[in-house]
Amino acid sequence: ALVGPNGAGKTTLLRLLLGELSVTEGKARLGNKVDYARFTQNLTEMLDPHKTVLQQFQASLGDSGDRNLRTVLGGFGFSGVQVDQKIGDLSGGETTRLALATTMANPVNLLILDEPTNHLDLPSCDHLENALNAYPGTLILVTHDRYLIRNVADSLIVVRGGTATWHDGLNEELLKPPLVEKDNGSSNQSANPHRQEREARKVEARRRSKVSEATRDLRKERDDLEREWEQAESELAEVQRQLANTATYDDPSKVTALTREHEQLKDHAAQLMEKYDTTLRRIARKEAEIE
Repeated sequence: ALVGPNGAGKTTLLRLLLGELSVTEGKARLGNKVDYARFTQNLTEMLDPHKTVLQQFQASLGDSGDRNLRTVLGGFGFSGVQVDQKIGDLSGGETTRLALATTMANPVNLLILDEPTNHLDLPSCDHLENALNAYPGTLILVTHDRYLIRNVADSLIVVRGGTATWHDGLNEELLKPPLVEKDNGSSNQSANPHRQEREARKVEARRRSKVSEATRDLRKERDDLEREWEQAESELAEVQRQLANTATYDDPSKVTALTREHEQLKDHAAQLMEKYDTTLRRIARKEAEIE
C-alpha cells in the first residue's frame, strides 16, 4: 500500500513509476514483462450510460464470449437482472464497482488502484476486499482506507516529506497521519518532548471522542443484535432439548411443529449472526476512517 498525507507526492510517485513523468535523477522503469491496469476515479466518467452493465463489461474487455462474464460480474456484486441495468441508472457506488470490475478483470500482473473505496458502500467494499485477496499478481494500493490496508496489504511505501520509504509488513504507527509536518518545527518538538507527548495525548483523546460519536448507533445496533442472537440460541437449545427427548416422538404433530420451529430458529440465528458480523465490519471501517 502507498500511504502518506494529502499532497505528499503519492500520485507523482505513481506517475514516475509508470513513465508518465520524467525523473530528474536516477531511473524509474517497469520490467519488460510487466503488464498493468490502473483504476482511478475518472474511469467512471468513461463508462457509456446507455449500455447495460454486461454490455459495458464485455466491451471494456473486448471479450469474445469465451468466458462467463456474468459469473465474473457476480464476484463484484452484480447478479441476476442487475447485469442488464443501464449504467445511467446505477448509483455512484455501483458505477465505481463496475469500473473496478472492468479494471481487475483484465489479465495483467500489476494492478494499481487509486482510492478504490471512495463512494463504495460496505457490501461493495467487502466484494473489493475479497477480489483483491484473490488477485494473484502484484498490487499497488493508494488509499486512506486503513481497514482495507490491514486486510489486503503486506507492506507499505510511506511518502512523507518528499521521501518514499519501503516497509515490510504493516506497522500501525506508520498508518497514522503525522501529528505535525516534519519540516515545521521539528527542532522545537525535540526540545519539548513533554509538550509533544501532551499534544499526542490530546490528539488521541479527540480521535477516541470522534470514534465514539461516529459509532454510537452502530455499537447500539451491535449490542441489540448480540442480545437477539443469544435469545435465539437459547430458544434453539430448548427446541433441541425437546427433540432429544424420546417421549416427544409419541406425538407426531408435536415433532412436526418442533422440527419446523428448529429450522426457523436456526435460520433466524444465522441471519442475526450475519448482521452482527456486518455491523462489526462497519464499526471497524468507521474507526479506520477517523484519523
